[in-house]
Amino acid sequence: MIKTKKQKILKPSELEKEWGEDLIKRGVLGTKQSKENNIFFSLDIKPLSINSCFQGRRFLNQRGKNYIEICLWKMPKKEMIKGEVEVFIRIFVKNRLWAFDIDNCGKIILDCCVKKGLIEDDRFISCLHIAKFISDKDYVEIEIEKC
Repeated sequence: MIKTKKQKILKPSELEKEWGEDLIKRGVLGTKQSKENNIFFSLDIKPLSINSCFQGRRFLNQRGKNYIEICLWKMPKKEMIKGEVEVFIRIFVKNRLWAFDIDNCGKIILDCCVKKGLIEDDRFISCLHIAKFISDKDYVEIEIEKC
C-alpha cells in the first residue's frame, strides 16, 4: 500500500505568501504587475482538456464550442499585445485526483486569447509557463506579458 502525503489546499494569496519568491524565480507566477504591456485576468471556469473538445483530430464538438464561447464571454476586452509575448497560465483545480495532461488545458485557453484579440497569434508566444495547483475552487489565471 502506498501512502500519499495529504496536500494542503492553499488560496492564491496564501500561495504567493508561502511560495511567492520561489515560484516567481521559477517563472510560474509571473510578475502580476499591471504594466501597460501586460494583461492579467482570471476565468472562474473549470479547465477543459483539448482532448474532450474535439471529435477525431479536426472537428470541434459541441462541448468545445460551448467552452470557447464561455471563455470568450468571460475574458476582458483589452488592447492587443502585438509581437512576441510571454504567457503564464495557472490552473487551479479542486480535485487533486482529477488527472489531465497539463499542456492539453493550455492550448484551448491560448486559442481563446487569440480569438478574443488579446494576442496576434499563438505562434508569437516565445515563452509559455503552465502550472497546476490544488485549490478550493476551479479557475484559471492568465497573464500575458510583452517580451
